[in-house]
Parts: sequence; structure tokens; C-alpha cells
Amino acid sequence: MDSPQQIAGTDTNEQFRPEEPYKVEEGVQNGEQKGEQNGVQQEENGVQEEKVQQEAEVQEDGQQNGHSKPDQQSHTQQSQPQPHHHHHHHHLRLPFHHHQLTPEEQAAKVEELRAAIGPVEGAIALFCTDACLRRYLRARSWHMKKAEKMLQDSIAWRRAFQPERIRWADVAKESETGKVYRAPFTDKFGRPVLVLCPGKQNTEDHEGNIRHMVYCMENAVASLPEGMEQMVWIIDYKAFTLRKSPPMKTSREVLHILQNHYPERLGAAILFDPPYLFQGLWKVIRPFIDPVTFQKIKFVYRKSAPSLKVMEELFDTSQLDASLGGTGDNFVYDHAAYSSRMEAEDARNAKVWALDGLKEALNGASNGAGIAPAV
Repeated sequence: MDSPQQIAGTDTNEQFRPEEPYKVEEGVQNGEQKGEQNGVQQEENGVQEEKVQQEAEVQEDGQQNGHSKPDQQSHTQQSQPQPHHHHHHHHLRLPFHHHQLTPEEQAAKVEELRAAIGPVEGAIALFCTDACLRRYLRARSWHMKKAEKMLQDSIAWRRAFQPERIRWADVAKESETGKVYRAPFTDKFGRPVLVLCPGKQNTEDHEGNIRHMVYCMENAVASLPEGMEQMVWIIDYKAFTLRKSPPMKTSREVLHILQNHYPERLGAAILFDPPYLFQGLWKVIRPFIDPVTFQKIKFVYRKSAPSLKVMEELFDTSQLDASLGGTGDNFVYDHAAYSSRMEAEDARNAKVWALDGLKEALNGASNGAGIAPAV
């Protein structure tokens, strides 16, 4: 059976059809019905030949490398977690892209990248774990110069933006409507789930929106189980209108930050029930989505049973909200209760990022994994 990432959503006549813009670009008439259902997947498969070839190659390697020891923090173990308590879903496998490098070759690349960026200290030293450097290398197909450029840009961004210092009190106003929250459930792999609700957009403060989204990303990363690297996004378009949608400038910057400063962090992005009016926004934002991120985007529609299989593959439907295609209770956002939860997690995460005793702690850990979240 196909992996979750290979299952394309199927639309209904009332919904935005993401394949139509591609057909126009390819010179195919909009009215042509044949092959429409597979339009998105065909675009994904052709958008980056090398990436697809890597995924095909590593399907074999995954069976050989799946026995890695936990303390090795191998990429195979991190990017191919087994579903939690769902052994009958053993066919679900997350793709990984180690580019056919042996663990020794990967380790050598990590050390080369570490030497290239030079000495770092403080929060940046906590950020630059071996696992972090591997993600940047994977994101650039183990091309050293490209990975170094990407990582140096992220280091500069983190020094200026200081995402680890953002606290709930700084962004609570942005979250009063529950426009972004971490779901009370994970996917079948144990990955945290961020639910984004554009229909609940409540401010036009660009900087406030960006800081809020970065806070949510950092919080989700800090919540990752040991050895886990990725999260899942569900973008719920209920009550979405153009008037309520985030400003395009904000959407583009969020996309830029996600792709360039949180590489290999997104496992899947579910666009749930986007209305037809979303088409205009999609055409504008689509060119800014890199091929790797694009492959992780799935359009899912409530009225389409084949489409909903994406949700069944990724989530325990008994935990998933009925409004999102599951059978669980619909999550009701309670700002006071959620604030208490975030404040408690802030206190925990502040200790993780504390700089007291940093030198001693780093000397006692091979890659910082014991004292810092896997960021």
C-alpha cells in the first residue's frame, strides 16, 4: 500500500481543484476530466527527479538500516519511526533521504559542516546538534557548500530573531481565537500535530503573526519525543474567507521561515477542505513552495471517501476530530486552558535553553541531544 506521503487527495466539484493550475501551465484544457484525480501526484512525481529517485532507492535501504541503535541517533531511526501502538499499520513508512551515505560518511559530513561554520556559543551551540546539522545536509542532498550556506543563514536568523526566547505572554493575543494550536493528539508515528485555522485569523499585525507562528514551531519541536524530528500540519479551512485570510506577505514569510530555517521538520501538510476561492491564493503562493515541501502537501476533502484515506493513514480516527474526518470529539479551543498549558511548557523549555553550565553540559554530551531539544 502507498505511504501516507504518496496518497493524493481527491476533490469534489464544490472545492478548489489544485490540479487545474498545473493543467493550464501544461497546455491542457481545464475541462479535461481524464487523469484529473492524479494531477497533483503527477506534478509531485515530476517536479524533482533526483528526489524521487532517492526515495525509491532508500525503500530498500530502510529494511537494512532499521535496526540502528537509539543512541546512535541515526537518520534512519529518526526519519522512519514506527507507528505508535498500531502494529497492523506496519506498512506505513516515512521516506528518508540519506543519499546512500553510510553512517560513517554521514558522520564525516556532519563534522565537516561543523568545522565549516566555526565556533558557536550560547543558544546557537544548543541549536547546532549533530541531528540539526544532518537535517541541513539532508535538505541540501548532502551538498556541503549549499548546506553550509543554509545553516549560516539560519544561525544569523536565530541570532537576530531569538526564537528560543519568545514566550507565550509575547504571543498570547495572536492566539485568542485558536487560529494555531498544538492538537491534543499525535499522528500514528507519534509526531506532534499543529492545527492552523485561517478562518480564525484575528489580527493584521505582520510581526505579531510571524512571532506567534515561530513560537508554535519552537513549541512543537520542543515537544518531539526523543529520536523524532518531524511534525504534521493540518490546515483547516472551515469558515475561511478572503477577508479573514492571513496577509499574503505574512503567508510568504511563514513559508520562507519553514523551508529555510526548519528544514526536514515538516512530515506532512494536510490542506483540509479548501474552498474554491482559495484557488487565487494558491496560484500566488505555489511558486514559492520548494519541491521538497510541495511533495508533503495533500489536499483532503470531507465529502470524498478516497480523499479521507489520507487522514485514516496518518491518524487514529477515534482521536481525530469529527470535523476533520475522524470520529472523535471536536476540539473546542479554550484560551485560558491552552494558555496554562503553554505557560507550563514555557517554564520547562526555558530550563532546557538556560545557558548556566552550558560549557560543562556540552562537554558531557557528544551532540547536545541530552541538554537541548532536537532542533
